[in-house]
Order: sequence, then structure tokens, then C-alpha cells
Amino acid sequence: MPVLIPLITNLAISGGGGGVPDVDASYRAHGSVDNVGANSETTVLSITNGGPGDLRLDRISVESSADGVAKVYIDGVLVEQGRLSISTPTQHFVYPRPQLVPLGKIVEVKVVHYETGHLADFSASILGHRI
Repeated sequence: MPVLIPLITNLAISGGGGGVPDVDASYRAHGSVDNVGANSETTVLSITNGGPGDLRLDRISVESSADGVAKVYIDGVLVEQGRLSISTPTQHFVYPRPQLVPLGKIVEVKVVHYETGHLADFSASILGHRI
């Protein structure tokens, strides 16, 4: 079950590192899943915009303990995907023009890993702000 933590508007989230810009966020969600089998799409984090108002996504980050792919869906439509690997275990999806998530829409972060015979661990975070 994801942990949803509303934050104070314009709270600076810092320490992005690796060339990832800092983000002013008023919304944050985090989720994780452990012992994921290979070759099966698994949901790491799912949120529904319950308001008030629309949500704009500023950054989504996914971490992995295995080679695979991270995918972001909005209302069942794939909007982003990126590779994860042992050498690059974190994937950041940064939106200079934040991605709109209207009231009632669902955002899902899913992963697939390709290391047969290995159980992998994943975590994901969503940073955004209300408008």
C-alpha cells in the first residue's frame, strides 16, 4: 500500500544528485515491492488523484535491484518508460512542463525485470504539485 504524504506548498525537495534538478513539491507518494519474479509486469506504486484539484507531476523516480524496465501509466496509457540496470539502478522521469493528472485519474508505476531465477526489489516516488 503506498504512503501518501501531502506536503506544504513550495517545499523544496533537494539532493536529486546525478544531474537531476531539485523540485518544489506539494505532493509526494512512495511505494515499494520486494521479491518480484522475472518477466512479469508488477505495480510498484499506484495513486488516484482524489483532489482537491488537478495534480501536476514534476518527477517520478524508480529504483531497482535488477536489470529491467520502469513504466509510467496514466489511466492505463503508457506515457514513459526507461531501462534499469545494475550499473544504472535509478531512473528519473523529470517533467520540465509538469504532466497533468486530472481529478479522478490514476497514475501507476510498473516494472518488469529480466533476471530469470532472481527475485528483485523495487521502489518508486512521485513528486508533484496541486493546481
